[in-house]
Amino acid sequence: MSMRRFPWPFLRVAFAPGILSSFAYLASAVPTINSQPREDTFFPGQVAGFRVVASGTGQVTYQWYRDNQPIAGAIKDRHYTAAVHGADAGSAYKVVVTDDTGTVTSAAGHIRMSAYRAAEALPLPDTATARYHLDAVSGSDASGDGSAAKPYQTFARVRPLLRGGEVVVFAAGDYGNLSFNYTGGEITTPYTDWVTLMAAPGATPRIGQFYAHGNWNNSRVVYNGNFEFRLRLHGFLITDGVRIADGDLIRIERCAIRRIGPWSGSEADIGKAAVSVRAGRSITVEDCDITETAVGIGARGNDLVFRRNHIHEICHDGVQLTGCDQVLVEGNRIHNLDDGEDDIAPPVWNRHCDGLHLYPEADAAPVDANVGVTIRGNTIFHCEAMGIMFQNRETKIHVSRDFVVENNVFGPSGGFSIHFKDYCHSFVFRHNSMLHVENDSFVGRYRTLACASSAVGLPTYAASSGVQIYNNIFHGQDTNWGWINPLHAERFDHNLYHRWDAALAQGEAAIVTGQDPFADAASFDGRLVSGSAAIDNGSAVDPIGIDLRGAARDARPDIGAHEFVPTSPYAAWAAAAGLTGAEALLSADPDGDGLSNLLEYALGGSPLLPSIAPTPSVIFSDGAGAFSHRRNKTAAVTFAYETSTDLSTWAPLVVTPSVVTGDVDGDGKVELLRVLAPISAGETRKFVRLVVTTAP
Repeated sequence: MSMRRFPWPFLRVAFAPGILSSFAYLASAVPTINSQPREDTFFPGQVAGFRVVASGTGQVTYQWYRDNQPIAGAIKDRHYTAAVHGADAGSAYKVVVTDDTGTVTSAAGHIRMSAYRAAEALPLPDTATARYHLDAVSGSDASGDGSAAKPYQTFARVRPLLRGGEVVVFAAGDYGNLSFNYTGGEITTPYTDWVTLMAAPGATPRIGQFYAHGNWNNSRVVYNGNFEFRLRLHGFLITDGVRIADGDLIRIERCAIRRIGPWSGSEADIGKAAVSVRAGRSITVEDCDITETAVGIGARGNDLVFRRNHIHEICHDGVQLTGCDQVLVEGNRIHNLDDGEDDIAPPVWNRHCDGLHLYPEADAAPVDANVGVTIRGNTIFHCEAMGIMFQNRETKIHVSRDFVVENNVFGPSGGFSIHFKDYCHSFVFRHNSMLHVENDSFVGRYRTLACASSAVGLPTYAASSGVQIYNNIFHGQDTNWGWINPLHAERFDHNLYHRWDAALAQGEAAIVTGQDPFADAASFDGRLVSGSAAIDNGSAVDPIGIDLRGAARDARPDIGAHEFVPTSPYAAWAAAAGLTGAEALLSADPDGDGLSNLLEYALGGSPLLPSIAPTPSVIFSDGAGAFSHRRNKTAAVTFAYETSTDLSTWAPLVVTPSVVTGDVDGDGKVELLRVLAPISAGETRKFVRLVVTTAP
């Protein structure tokens, strides 16, 4: 007996009593994953991104997992993590894809941590453990022994003696240049552990230039350094800049960094950088004050961290990134940038002054784009040109990718607040705040400059891919100076627009308001005002877990860089009740029951439930009017009582209320008070009212 087999996906079904159906075609039983999440290498502080490409029947949905645990809100085909750290190494991210026919689970992509781990904090050594001490004023290279009691005078005396893990403490004084030049023979072997050069307690030693040069080996073709210095500089005044070339593993911490002028007037001068990194890897510059220079930080390299620096009153760009791979720009304050010249018919040396300027390397082969750049928690304002300027140059050969711009505050600039001139792949722009100050201006190094633009241009071009824009506050956008094209955004939702041009796209779940969302825009801190429409209206899909200050965001995050923290007990009450915008005002009555929010707050009512209207009551008892009302025990208010016989003239009623019931609602929050208003002989009527004021 032979059996006929029907090749899948055909199916023929027999029904009793033996009638055969016609042929039917079955869809694939589960969705198809065309591209699996990939592994990548990150260093602490960066955002890791994973993506799946899947196809299926009907609606396709996604749920991401970390180490087999579902991630709340991770329901897109891409998932971006919070900042990763050493403990995240090896974490596995996978996604379950579901369509109308079934589910399929992707392969897992793992987080690998860079061996260089540029962003890891290092504990500061105790100066008592220092191997060498220097004193430029009273030390002696001839008679000293490098101890605290008998310090050397110059660094040249110590440099050939240094070994990995040692500490050199510098007393106040001028030490000239500090140089570690492999090509010049000043250092021949990489240190096996960090060598720390640090200021003595209470001292600010002064050096000219810090110079570290590795092995020159045409390294501009490969933008990693090739010499592992493991050098750490902490607490110095550096008068003529930091220069790092062809080297790895260098940290500049808590230094004041300057350049010898002039900083404008020629192409050479306008190009001077306080910190210059050429072909470096694992370079960290953090907690430094950078001014009196043209460029703040100019960098080309990999695994770079520029964090919590104050870059101000300079004559060119705050931070330049050219052909970098894996960079964290975090927590910097960059402002007041101007070269003193207008950009219309400028002199040949004139440059745009941008807070961040990102462009590919183009003066050596191969042209190299910026890849893996995280821009987080910065405050950028008062730039002659752009807050951020991004471009690929005209070659269009190597295109920048893997950008995350989050939790930043941008104030007005002379050009754009943000200007992404060219396309980009895998670009996330979330939880940023654009502020505007009417008639704003700033004082630069050479002049006072008007600063009125809050325009934003993001890389929503046909050639871009993976662009996501959500949970941002935009201000003052117009059709002449800004663009966000939703046709070329993978995601564009939950943004708030203040004074937005109605002709421009707003995306999904947009909020358009005439109310300024910020408590004090001119302070450039991005704090939300109580009642702002941005509060609790952000998307919970792939939010950032913390805000600009590191405060945790709640389950329904706020739009913008800051998560609102109530500054008064009333604001906390209103926020807990879910009141936002005009409904959160003291005078508002969102439930329409005749009681303002202030009275609801003071009397322990609900601002959203009109059935709970805690109005006072009056009864006549023992020759007096007994006036009773509820009191919210935690409300920061004062109660006063007034009486009248004609509802026109009111007089204070000085009385101490008594507690009738200590717990009206059974939760310990509200009590019932009673006051007695005496009624004199001959009075035919008397009115009593309660006056509630917020505490100062």
